[in-house]
Amino acid sequence: MVISSSFCRISLVSCLAVLPLVAQVTRTPDLAKVAGLPNEPPAVKNAADGAIMNRKDARTITLKIPAPRGQIVGRDGDAIAQNRVAYQVALQFRQFENADRDFVVNWARTRLDSLQALVKNLVPKTDEEIFDHYKNRRWLPLLVSGQIDEKEAHAIESKLSSGLILQPIYSRYYPHGEIAAHIVGYSGSVGKLPTGPINFNEPMWEESEGRAGLEKLFNDQLTGDPGMKRLLFDESGNKLLEEQVKRPRPGGTVVTTLNLPWQLLAEKTLRAGCKRGAFVVLDVVTGEVLVMASRPSFDLNSFIPGINEKDFKALEADPGQPLFGRAFQSAYPPASSFKPVVALAALNNGTVTENSEIYCPAALAVGNTVMKNWSKVPEGSINVKRALARSCNTWFYQVGIDVGPTAFLNIARSLGF
Repeated sequence: MVISSSFCRISLVSCLAVLPLVAQVTRTPDLAKVAGLPNEPPAVKNAADGAIMNRKDARTITLKIPAPRGQIVGRDGDAIAQNRVAYQVALQFRQFENADRDFVVNWARTRLDSLQALVKNLVPKTDEEIFDHYKNRRWLPLLVSGQIDEKEAHAIESKLSSGLILQPIYSRYYPHGEIAAHIVGYSGSVGKLPTGPINFNEPMWEESEGRAGLEKLFNDQLTGDPGMKRLLFDESGNKLLEEQVKRPRPGGTVVTTLNLPWQLLAEKTLRAGCKRGAFVVLDVVTGEVLVMASRPSFDLNSFIPGINEKDFKALEADPGQPLFGRAFQSAYPPASSFKPVVALAALNNGTVTENSEIYCPAALAVGNTVMKNWSKVPEGSINVKRALARSCNTWFYQVGIDVGPTAFLNIARSLGF
């Protein structure tokens, strides 16, 4: 595929707008009484009295703000891959006076139980994981759900119990779903967030990388420069400072040669006309790929932030092979796409003229081989224009034989074959 790549730095309004959200801890109404939750013990006033394992709670924490990936767009700037704000539900611990294991775990479990009716994609946490987070990372939120979109986040925000927050993140988004899926590819998580003691400059949420297609091929250009955030807590665990030291810079934009409106039409035509197929349109002057579609396809958004094993195996087991890009991964005989070369050779050496008519039967025997028309019926006497329009096999068999190998090969080589 021919791609025109323009790697410019961009300033996404949506990306910049989320930074203030990231830089804040989302506070929600205290619904403990409504939900029947126990009252929280007061926060420690003196770090020397309540620090767990005799450790003080004063901390200076520096975190990495993952940068949004650059966009992938069509030739006219229409977005094919972009970013949007998503959310994850998180537990935000306080520094407790009574910080024994049972209390911390029970406090967390009560709030996690209240989420069961609100969020479908909760991430299970063991008691050990909960208490380990409190011991080592209580200043940072503990993410307890998968990604949810902005609409769902707003719907549950007022229903969250105290101690539960919504953590905004950047998420990859493919606005046209399965369109050009085999070309664009998808991204995935680099790895899980750290556990244990907090490290310098660790990411605030899981970073992503290209896993297939253009997302993988141009991963370095699409990956932006991360920002930096600093948090300061006093000996009682109270936040004294939260500042964005460095603003993240989005990755560059990859500009493809695809004509997105044409691509959408091609994929619509494939869906309406066949179960399996490919559709390619090239610019004959520049060689640029204007359309490259394969059917069946798959929804790229199902891979964000990650596809589960069951759904992936279903795609692999599908007899239509939706993960297979027929438009460029198959090895097909040139077939009718080579017929214009035969016609040009015949016109070039005078074998036929624009108005010459040749009778085309339903089939033609060459030696012991019988080659048929795709229509399986005689096409009658037709000229070169009609032969191309009808893609008449028997016309090109007869004319190709008359042209002869020398003239045929010469014109083919002149065209770059």
